[in-house]
Amino acid sequence: MKKKINRTYWILCFFYLFKMVPLLAQSSKPYWLIRAGYLHSNATLKREPIQAAVYLTEIRPLPSYYVGTAYSRPLNAMLEIRFEINYQRKGIRIAKSINTYNYLGLTPTIGVKPTNHLSFYVGPELNSLLARRSAWPNSIPLEWCVSGRLSYRFKRMEINVGSSRALTAHNETGPLPITGTRFKFINYNWQVGLIYNFRGLNKSR
Repeated sequence: MKKKINRTYWILCFFYLFKMVPLLAQSSKPYWLIRAGYLHSNATLKREPIQAAVYLTEIRPLPSYYVGTAYSRPLNAMLEIRFEINYQRKGIRIAKSINTYNYLGLTPTIGVKPTNHLSFYVGPELNSLLARRSAWPNSIPLEWCVSGRLSYRFKRMEINVGSSRALTAHNETGPLPITGTRFKFINYNWQVGLIYNFRGLNKSR
């Protein structure tokens, strides 16, 4: 089942890229970037049914990180398409239990550049689970998120901050005996890091 879901995920990703090819062909001056930074993953708990009087111990985030690359292509003076491929290591602590999740993610975004130095990006984020260390047995292999980025560029570097909100749970457990309660863990992430721009600052604008 997990392999089938992962295969469907990558098919959808490549289909999206294929649909973007005609638009990319009309643009110019593509460039590559590398990116890395600190990732803060805070899992929120959703309990079903809500009225069930069952509680878990406090959930705390663990220091995490991401590394990746990106392909960026301007469409005009203010719009830009950027495709990110990222390796992410996310972690949470539940009581004495340490839970880590390693993802490979694809984030296609559309960016708006109000100035030559400042850019805003937004788009979907699709993460495929590579490995995990978790006390909870039912890890979900595919995580869907909505992501936003803010970048400030100076010369060949960018300072990048962003956040993403998962639309699907990354882990779940239950139903518990007697109450039938189910718990779903949903990630809310923010990140801060640096981007190295191989093209450098476009001085033609």
